Amino acid sequence: AKPHTAKITKEKFDELEEVEVLPHPA
Repeated sequence: AKPHTAKITKEKFDELEEVEVLPHPA
């Protein structure tokens, strides 16, 4: 995978983790 793509993927994954961890209305 290209470094650029990997960076975007990691950022998106971090966002998903935050959504999973942080309490939020369904």
